[in-house]
Amino acid sequence: MAEFTQQQKAILASTTRSNLINAVAKTGKTAVLARKYLNQQEHPGANKAIFLTANALATQRVLEHLQRITALSWGDDWIGTFAEIGAKLLKRYHRELSYTKPPRIVSDLAAAADREAARKTALQLHPDTDSAAFHEQWNQALVQLLRRKNIATPRSLTIETANLFAKVVQPELAGIRLLLADNVHDFGWEELLALSALQERMAQSFFAGNSNLAIYERQQDLDPEHWLALVNQDGFKTHPLTQLFGVGNAQGVFLQQLAAFNSKRVYEPAFGSAADPNSQMLVEVTVPTRRQMLEVILDMEPGLQLGMRQRLLAVILRNPDDAREMSGKLKKPSFLQWDKHRLWSRPALPASGIVCTTPFEAPYLSPDYVVLPNCLNGYWPYSRERNAENSRRAFLRSVSSAKTGVFFLIPDASNALLPSPFLAEGCTPKLATKAVTLKLGEKHSLAGK
Repeated sequence: MAEFTQQQKAILASTTRSNLINAVAKTGKTAVLARKYLNQQEHPGANKAIFLTANALATQRVLEHLQRITALSWGDDWIGTFAEIGAKLLKRYHRELSYTKPPRIVSDLAAAADREAARKTALQLHPDTDSAAFHEQWNQALVQLLRRKNIATPRSLTIETANLFAKVVQPELAGIRLLLADNVHDFGWEELLALSALQERMAQSFFAGNSNLAIYERQQDLDPEHWLALVNQDGFKTHPLTQLFGVGNAQGVFLQQLAAFNSKRVYEPAFGSAADPNSQMLVEVTVPTRRQMLEVILDMEPGLQLGMRQRLLAVILRNPDDAREMSGKLKKPSFLQWDKHRLWSRPALPASGIVCTTPFEAPYLSPDYVVLPNCLNGYWPYSRERNAENSRRAFLRSVSSAKTGVFFLIPDASNALLPSPFLAEGCTPKLATKAVTLKLGEKHSLAGK
């Protein structure tokens, strides 16, 4: 374990029943969980532990990490999202839950009528729709309806996974005594309910997440209140993973928040050339018009030598509609709205070039560079957002996704638009960023010679 820090070694050696690794991005949460899983399993197929992920991309990264360490394939193990693991479980144990054969997987939308019928059934028994008892009744009524049709949905697979571990006496599953869950801050309400049910029957559990990134977003079915309620239970031992970050107290709220959201040194106190692709940097780019903003982004592909260096540049927009629109204008692939319960195929992860995406997906892409277009007041934060804090968190989530550099595209002073206040909260922007004005028609080398 020489490659681990003392904090990580303490996590691996913990004998506490319930453990929380509450740390910021890129501090090694997943690496620690993967090692804990390996220590328990010894080899693929041992089925002594279950490793839950937040989405299909996270599953892919964990499997690749384990394969690099062991040179073995772990694809058949209990590693994945609730839906992915549920699909594997029902292939083997469907009869224990009254299915006549392994159920056919359909989308949640295809079973919308069944879900509404189940909700009405639950209402008759539990009028308080905010209670855990109502949600539990609703979930169980739904799976009962789907079992009769011999079908399952991503949502019902989450419920059935918890049922198999908590309500069915199955010797093979009873031997699984270690529960690992990564990026729990991105779990939805149903997943947190299922996670809590699994936790009760495990000898030991380790949850990794970042409370700062628990963004409330209806589209992704996230709610930080449920995550905080889960991890604030009595009996949880919290393990911090800290990082060194070259930011002083006098340098403003924005950089302090950035430090809390990212373990990599995106900020560099003494900037070298912005042209050096190996220097970690925050750079403001002044762009006069929207059309020129698109050209600036396209110029970054050859300038940063993304193809030659096998690096990825993520253009991050506030929501999926804006990301699609930008993708069309740039004629670049969009990577958004992937189903985090995806069962039928995993999207190919882009390794280089330019991709358009949203703040939710960005951390799982681990881009080398991030471009934040429209860094103006009214977009970051969006004037119609329910809460400006939601926009701030999404903005910082985007920034912290970058491994090497972040480019903020800000409006030119002549167009009467104001830069995003997020760039200057509590500090002078030039302390954090190096202003670069790119004029159309000139050749700019962002990668240097």
